[in-house]
Amino acid sequence: MVASNLKGGIMRKVWVFILLCVIGCASATMTGGRIHIQQFAHTQDTTEVNLAIEQFLKEKAENPTNIDAYLWLARAYAMKRNYVMAAAWLDTIIARFDSVGLAQMRKKYSFEGYTFDRFFYWRVYENAATTYLNKKDYRNALNAYLHAIRILPDSIESYNNAGYTYMQLNKPDSALIFYHKALSIHPNKISYRNIGSFYFKKNKIDSALKYFDKVVQFDSTDALVFYLIGLCAVRTKDTTKAVESFKKAMLLDSTMADAYYNLALLYVNQKKYKEAISVLTRAHKIFPDDHDISFLLGGLYTEIKDYEKALKIYTEIIEKVGEDPKWRKVYARRAGIYYRLGKEEEYKRDTEIFKKLEKQSKE
Repeated sequence: MVASNLKGGIMRKVWVFILLCVIGCASATMTGGRIHIQQFAHTQDTTEVNLAIEQFLKEKAENPTNIDAYLWLARAYAMKRNYVMAAAWLDTIIARFDSVGLAQMRKKYSFEGYTFDRFFYWRVYENAATTYLNKKDYRNALNAYLHAIRILPDSIESYNNAGYTYMQLNKPDSALIFYHKALSIHPNKISYRNIGSFYFKKNKIDSALKYFDKVVQFDSTDALVFYLIGLCAVRTKDTTKAVESFKKAMLLDSTMADAYYNLALLYVNQKKYKEAISVLTRAHKIFPDDHDISFLLGGLYTEIKDYEKALKIYTEIIEKVGEDPKWRKVYARRAGIYYRLGKEEEYKRDTEIFKKLEKQSKE
C-alpha cells in the first residue's frame, strides 16, 4: 500500500514535470494557470478553473500585452459556462489587439482534449447573445452576434440571429439586410421565414406568402410557417385557407397554442360555436394555464347558455390569477354568470372585486 502511494506520488511529480517541459518558457503564472486547467480536464472541479483564472488575471496585470493571458481567461470562463464573461474577454482582445486578436481566435489550438478554434470562440459569442436575449438586453446581444460574424463570416445562424435582434430593436430594415446576407451564403428556411414575417408586419401579404411558400418547399413539416400562412389568409379574408393552415399547423405541432386560439376565433366569427368549443376544449387540456384560451372558452359556454361549464372555467382562472387587475374581466364575467343563476350574494361579491380591480388598473 505504501509502495502504491509512493508510486502514485512519483507519477504525479513526473506528470507535472512533463507539463512544465511542454509549456516551456511560459511565465510561472501562465504555467500555473494551465496546470489548473489540466486538473479541471481530469476532475471537472470548477475550483480548478477559478484558481486558473486567478493566475491568468495575475499574468494580465504583470504582462498586459500578453494576448495568451486574455485568450485563456476567455477559455476558462467558457469552461465554467459563463459565456458573458468569456465574451467580455474576447471583446477586450478585439479592442486591444484588433486583427491580431482575431487571427489568434481563428487558429486551431488543442489542450487536454479541448479544441480552441474559430468555432469555439464563435459559439462563445452565440451563447453569450442567448443569455442577453433571455434578459431582453438586445443591444449587448446584437454586439455579441456581430462579433460572432467577425469570427465566422459565413455563419448563416449568426446573420439570422442578428436580424432577429435588429427586429427586437425596432430596426426592421437592418434586419432585412442580415436575413438577405444569410440567404446569399446559402438558401435556408429560417431566412425565408424571417423575410416573410418582415413583409407580413409591413402588411405586404403577397410578398410574405412568396417567402413562406419557399419555406414549405424546403420543409413541408414546418408548423410555424403554416401558422403564418394562416395569419396571412386571415388578413386577406380567405377563411377557408386560414382554417386549413391553422389545422395543418396543429397537426404538425400539437403544442402550438396560437394555432388553436386563432382557429377558434375563425369559427366564432362564423358563429360556428360547436366547432370553436371543440377546438378550445382540446387546447384547454393541453394548455390549462393559458388563460386567454380559457377565457374565450368560458365566453363560448356563456354564449350557448351552458352556465355551469362557464362558471367552472372562470373559477379555474380566478384560482390561478387571484385578484390580478389584468384579469379583472374574469370577475365581471363570473358575476354575470352568478346573476343568471340567481346567486345574488356571489354576484355582488364578484362585482365589488371587479370594481376594485378596475380602479387599480387606472392608478
